[in-house]
Amino acid sequence: ARLIYNGVDIARFATPSADARRRLRGEWGLPDEAVVALSLARLHAQKNPLGLLEAFRRIAGRAPQLRLVYAGDGPLRGQIEEEVQRQNLSGLVHLIGARSDVPDVLAAADLCVLASLKEGFSNTVLEAMAAGLPLVCTDVGGNAEVVRPGKTGFIVPANDIDGLAYSIERLARDSTLRKVFGDAARARVKRFGLDQMTQDTLDLYEEFLKRKGVWKDGLSGQRTLHRRP
Repeated sequence: ARLIYNGVDIARFATPSADARRRLRGEWGLPDEAVVALSLARLHAQKNPLGLLEAFRRIAGRAPQLRLVYAGDGPLRGQIEEEVQRQNLSGLVHLIGARSDVPDVLAAADLCVLASLKEGFSNTVLEAMAAGLPLVCTDVGGNAEVVRPGKTGFIVPANDIDGLAYSIERLARDSTLRKVFGDAARARVKRFGLDQMTQDTLDLYEEFLKRKGVWKDGLSGQRTLHRRP
């Protein structure tokens, strides 16, 4: 068996817009020094947005520059809004709904957090890495196959609220670490680009057709398809 990973359109995210960053952060009412932790996920129990909110609450007083932005919608939105009010986190937590301008939203962030309890192979992780963002994510689905702990981000066990809080705070406090992880993430994600996925798929088909005897290499390295007699 051969595993072919999802591919991300790296070029779509690779050049974050400084104009979009200023515009969106202004719309959200963020101070210039704000460090934005972005959750780009549905507000659904599987994505654990309430666990993320609790992690944020634990560190909000120690990292006053930190802001949490939820980009997504879902059945837990009302409960999150109630908790934000109850925990006196208004002004620190922003729910901006589902977005179609994902590259711009990523450009406005400083780190990306995926607190999921279950996950497949997350496109959000790939998109954030392509945008040069460091990651904090849970060890579910394919996250550990993409994120390199201590290199491109941090990985914590699912529903480890203390681990989420610690990792987010480390990145919030250290702009150099964010830059190092973000640059490494951008380099790492090239393995998961659309071009690589396409090439891996073509290679798999070629291998299959060669086994069936209907494919052989042509002159000058050209590949040609032949029907069996």
